[in-house]
Amino acid sequence: MTSKKSYIKQLEEGIRTNNYKLTSDKIITSLKMIKNDPNISARRWIWELIQNATDVKYDNEKISIQIILNKDTLEFKHNGKFFTINNILGLLQQVSSKNSQNLEGQTGKFGTGLIGTHLLSDIINVKGILCKEENDFCKFMVHLDRSERQSEILSEKIKESIEDLFIIDEKSDIFKPRPNICKIEMKMIMILFLFFI
Repeated sequence: MTSKKSYIKQLEEGIRTNNYKLTSDKIITSLKMIKNDPNISARRWIWELIQNATDVKYDNEKISIQIILNKDTLEFKHNGKFFTINNILGLLQQVSSKNSQNLEGQTGKFGTGLIGTHLLSDIINVKGILCKEENDFCKFMVHLDRSERQSEILSEKIKESIEDLFIIDEKSDIFKPRPNICKIEMKMIMILFLFFI
């Protein structure tokens, strides 16, 4: 006979496993869609990033965006609001952290903004400032590795990235708030790089 603790542990683990699989399946499906229609996606990714930056601008301020093209990386930076845990989880799990009613002032609403950048690179690093609680800030980096096309393997990569959030204090500098700089860095794949040029 199974104990109640054992049953609850199995139930919780099953829910977690299913959630990672749902996330992986959604990401794989989205990646297939953008890679099957590269003509639209090749033009769309930059506008999606700009929309994301615009959606997190401070009231009564203009958004400042900087794009830096290096030999093998592209950096997209903006001065929007600090990240929240929900923002980061939304990036990792491909879930929009926006209100589904598309609040006034938010231009994007389908949660597809960052997924289109995977046309340029399967691996994206997102760096920024996390506001964990009021007056509790730290730097962070999340690694979005979408190089796998098998759900089970991609699920493990997503799980690893989410587990990194539990130890963010141990590997991040804690500091006083200042204007946020969000940095998205992509390693370019040469053949896809041609779409950008």
